[in-house]
Amino acid sequence: LGASVTATDLAPLTCELLDVSACHQTYQDNGGAFGTMKFDVCDDDTVLPSCDILVACDMLYHGWMAEALARRCIEAYERDSAGLIVTSPPGRIGEGRFLSLLDKAGVPHSGFE
Repeated sequence: LGASVTATDLAPLTCELLDVSACHQTYQDNGGAFGTMKFDVCDDDTVLPSCDILVACDMLYHGWMAEALARRCIEAYERDSAGLIVTSPPGRIGEGRFLSLLDKAGVPHSGFE
């Protein structure tokens, strides 16, 4: 209740579809807010929006993508004390690299099960 959510994606169409879908939801009745923004997780010059919880889905399919996501997760954890929710289909190529970078940075996680 009362959550403020910013959904990000590299593709503007994805953000547009999310905005259209949000128009049909009732989050505002509970004091919530929803917005979207184009965001490239690999562009370290773009500031990661501050967050309480960072949620990422299906982004570990390349090693370079896993490394970029790990940097952003570490950034959110260290800067905002953000909780992390990362989902991925089993066996994605970047899974091990992602977890090892979190370990190296001291970011707690439960791994992938």
